[in-house]
Amino acid sequence: MQALSLTLRSVTSSKARQVERQRARFEEGKSALEHLLEFEPDRLKRLEAMLEVYKDLPLMPQMNNSTDTFVINLARFLAQAHRDPTLTMRVPEWESRMKRILDIQALRYEYASLWIEVMQEWMNNPDEPEVADGDSTLEIQDATPSKDEYRKNWESLVFNPVEKDKSAIVKWLEELFIGSASATHATNKMKKALDTLKSEVADFEKTMKDKKDHFTQKTIVWCIEGLLRSDLMTDAKRLELKAMQQDHAALRDVIDELNMRINTLDRWAWPSSGVVAEQRRQVGSRHRIFHDEDIMDALLLRYIGVKLSVHICKSLTTFSKSTWLSWESPLGKEEFDRREHFIGYKKEHVTGVRGQRLSTYLSDFFVTQLLRDEAEVDRAYNETAEQDSDSDSDRTKSRGNNWRNNHGNNRSKDWGKGKAKAEETLKIRKSASELKHSLIQLLITEVHISERLYHQVIVLQSDFQSFGPSIPHSTIAAVLEFFGFSEYWIGFFLRVLEVPVIFKDDGPHAEVRRRRRGTSMSSPLADVWGELILFCMDILVHQRTSGSLLYRFHDDIWLWVPVESCTQGWQAMNEFATVMGLNFNTAKSGCVLVSKNQFPVPSTLPQGDVRYGFLKLGTLGYFVLDKGLVDKHIEALITELALCKTLFGWIRTWNAYGVDFFTSLLGGNQLAHCFGAQHLDIMQRTFQRIHARVFPGDTIVSNHIRKQIKQRFPSFKSDVIDAFVFLPISLGGLNVQNPFVALAQLDGEMIKKPETIMHDFIKAEKEAYANAQASYKAGKIRTSRENQYKPSQSFLPFPDYIKRREEVSVKLLQAYNHLLQNPKPGEMQISEELEGMLGGEDAVESYSTYNLWLLELHKEELLKSFGGLHIVEKKLLPTGMIEMARKQRIKWNV
Repeated sequence: MQALSLTLRSVTSSKARQVERQRARFEEGKSALEHLLEFEPDRLKRLEAMLEVYKDLPLMPQMNNSTDTFVINLARFLAQAHRDPTLTMRVPEWESRMKRILDIQALRYEYASLWIEVMQEWMNNPDEPEVADGDSTLEIQDATPSKDEYRKNWESLVFNPVEKDKSAIVKWLEELFIGSASATHATNKMKKALDTLKSEVADFEKTMKDKKDHFTQKTIVWCIEGLLRSDLMTDAKRLELKAMQQDHAALRDVIDELNMRINTLDRWAWPSSGVVAEQRRQVGSRHRIFHDEDIMDALLLRYIGVKLSVHICKSLTTFSKSTWLSWESPLGKEEFDRREHFIGYKKEHVTGVRGQRLSTYLSDFFVTQLLRDEAEVDRAYNETAEQDSDSDSDRTKSRGNNWRNNHGNNRSKDWGKGKAKAEETLKIRKSASELKHSLIQLLITEVHISERLYHQVIVLQSDFQSFGPSIPHSTIAAVLEFFGFSEYWIGFFLRVLEVPVIFKDDGPHAEVRRRRRGTSMSSPLADVWGELILFCMDILVHQRTSGSLLYRFHDDIWLWVPVESCTQGWQAMNEFATVMGLNFNTAKSGCVLVSKNQFPVPSTLPQGDVRYGFLKLGTLGYFVLDKGLVDKHIEALITELALCKTLFGWIRTWNAYGVDFFTSLLGGNQLAHCFGAQHLDIMQRTFQRIHARVFPGDTIVSNHIRKQIKQRFPSFKSDVIDAFVFLPISLGGLNVQNPFVALAQLDGEMIKKPETIMHDFIKAEKEAYANAQASYKAGKIRTSRENQYKPSQSFLPFPDYIKRREEVSVKLLQAYNHLLQNPKPGEMQISEELEGMLGGEDAVESYSTYNLWLLELHKEELLKSFGGLHIVEKKLLPTGMIEMARKQRIKWNV
């Protein structure tokens, strides 16, 4: 709040004066008209007077075409009525309608004034907790350390070096990637691919050295946009960056300076005065520590980090696709010919579940923190689903529209190209929260399949203890050396890592201390170093478990395999941690053995729970609710809401914590069939529980808002309608989120019992086997000419038929995809009346299903109060302030 620009404050004050001037003129004219009507008995003259005054009043545009048509035609109707006695009975009706039109205009002005007061209250409270949309974290801590405790632990890590033997790490990596001297075809293939990867690293270094104009109008765009979307910049520096975007002359100077700096990296260093460290509290989580870097250093390091991230991502993907993640048919020639002989040749029998699993892993869960494109938006580790319900479209489209509105008008072609590319990327890349929701859907689906086909599966979850702050710098140097980085670049990276830190809270004479361990938050370079290290663990687990995939989001680890493979994988992970100088977080490590028979988890594996947010995985393969943890966060929510000093701050805290945070940690809005209808019921009951605790008695959120408005803004005399509370800002509402809307749209759409999908598959598989056997006996099976199989059996035995289900069964793939499918929200009938008011079928499609639901739900109330859908004329709202407020960062108190 303290960083709000004077310009925006001035604009808001100007909007306030504009609204009040127009409202005063309107009320003055309306009052004079009412006085005149008291002494005019002739109804026709009264109507003519109303029409004349109406034309001169400062009016908000009518959002109802029938109103405009009526007013336009009324003058002609009155002329007819002077002579036509048949219209005498219509005059009272017209007079009543004109009064209603004027009353609606008065009400809209009153609501516009209320909106201005709401924003002015927020502006006048600089200490209000700042809550950014989508800034809540997906991480929950049962026992969250205090601010001082977190800092003490952080300092004990980053200022105390852990020296690992670099040569020992390199030797261990060589054994992992290349193996022993007795090389096989596989190890030779791995060695060749590794040599290619190292040569690509050398190519990157050469390109960075030879190129003289790294920073251009195009690159500076995605550098600035990336910083604005990261958690790194303070609010004050965000304003500086936005001002820089608008000043092309200043940008050219910045470009020249950055090109000079990047061409002299051997002399680059942090300022000796230190870099300010700031602690920020995130909802439901810890006080994370960020470096407040100089803007020029931040732009330089972001450029290098993004370039390296894109390059390493491409190289690791190419390397993996040609080695450990390559897709080869598991069927040898003999087995393929045998199956073809008995059941026929079908081209679709080449991928199956296994092929799709590998494809999904590569596209969604492989080195997730690395960037695929320079203009791509970073996946913030603690990001939640960004519910931009203020927009009339879906989340990604909303972000694109906001982007164009804010930045698209004053750009040269070069600046615009960078924007367009970044926007295109936004539409196709899953956010962090979407990935995590996809991960638990994939987990539940895999558990359903494995339990049904193999009768049991074990799920392991873990992460590293303070991964970012604890990574030894010597480990980073050793891994970089192994992958072919030169001393020049390793030296530069070590200087970047050794940040001289000074804490903001310690005052102007605080001690400057240099970091000796760990990486900084919200940095593409840190993502590269972390992913390169953890990539080695991915390969190790794959090798030790005979091909199992380790699912990771940063250092959050998930593995679902048979019990024996899980033991081998956990041993491999601990070996990796020892070599790299890392430790697992025992409080967040656990296993669940899913089986109808209650077997214990082997003692060699972590004994904790497997959790996602407020959910715990049960032994039957479903998530169950941790009500105690939910209650703790409800109490924290109540405390946060009570600390809000403004109505706008309260609404934004409710949206971020009370809705987005809880929704994300209950599984998200995009539930899949694998959860079953019972999970939807869990979510609905949880939000009922939240409402009952936050709004005790008969109170509901809309009544609470009404009460707050009456107390805070006594000049507002009218009744507050529900539509004003819930509608998006674009329609003049307060945008209070209602979590029940999205859940109601899924009622009746989700499968009640997901296990029936696998039951149906087993039944269909047996029927397909019987049909194949009958076709074979009837001589209907055709084989290819190359098939040389000579049968020794009357038909393929059923155990052999189902042996390669995951590789060749189309029906199993269909069941797999069915479990993963997100049910479409139930279709809501849009009335012809609403469609017409929105502007036709094409206009309806531009609105999100959430907002259409709200409009249909509150349509009658809107028509009764405002004669249309818009409460306040949008240009009268301080949209600049609102947009800035929505982007402000969370500063939680509890």
